Amino acid sequence: TLLIRKDFITMINHTPILPTIGSTVHGTFDELMALDNTELRKLIYKRKALVFKNINVDADRMAEFSKKFGSPWTKDMYTKHTKENCLVAKNDVAYTMYDDKSYPRLYKSLTWHCDIANEKGLEPFPFRLLYCLELPSKMTGGSTDVADLGIIRREWDSKDQHNINLTNLDFLYNSWQKNFTNQKWYPALDKHPWTGEEFVRYNAFGTDNAWILRTKVTHTDGKEVWLENSFMRELSTSQIEATQFLEHTWNVGDVLVFDNWATIHRRGDLEILEDSVGRRSFIRISINHEFDKMPPYNN
Repeated sequence: TLLIRKDFITMINHTPILPTIGSTVHGTFDELMALDNTELRKLIYKRKALVFKNINVDADRMAEFSKKFGSPWTKDMYTKHTKENCLVAKNDVAYTMYDDKSYPRLYKSLTWHCDIANEKGLEPFPFRLLYCLELPSKMTGGSTDVADLGIIRREWDSKDQHNINLTNLDFLYNSWQKNFTNQKWYPALDKHPWTGEEFVRYNAFGTDNAWILRTKVTHTDGKEVWLENSFMRELSTSQIEATQFLEHTWNVGDVLVFDNWATIHRRGDLEILEDSVGRRSFIRISINHEFDKMPPYNN
């Protein structure tokens, strides 16, 4: 069936979750593997996050599925990402087995963020694939929330943003893996490499467990004004949470893939009761984009 949306045509059977972000793609695993890779990539770039349900495959087959989106990380890439130990599937795709005890630092204070934003030797903002293997028997919350950064850009000029001109705003990024290294200034106003959509390059703000160390506004007279991290955390969080963001409540067998270029994400509040059995466990795969293999974008 040819599915026609307002400005997008695809042969892939999917149901949009929210107006600008998220679609559930329907089909068995074999049917999903048979989808045209370019069409699937067009869909995720348009919808920014895709959900696949009732998947029951091993790590090797999930690693093969990840290739439909781009070039999955190999083991040598994880050697550059020093705080993650990886396993390797039969097809040389590297992945991590991830649960809530794997990264205590991640849940200490980190909320909304984008992955692999500024790590030396690694391509920024890869796709992230999460495949749910197990959940605690007695758990509330624990969703994965994904927000569309393009909405914030589109609404910036129409709302009171403390008189901040977005084109004059810059962020000092550093390495999350090794704080205070690989520091680089990036403009807050960014553009997606394939769709060309503009968005605000938000990430976690702070000097510990964060990507953005400092924020400055440069006025037309050249004067620089520095903005406190606490102010930027509050501003960005309020803007993000004012949007309609995807709140994916997990079931075993769910797969969620999102585009770090165009989105920002967090784990929602989580409570696991003391007598609960099992853990919240995932296979996680990072996938570099292959923009050079995409046809020209046609909205």
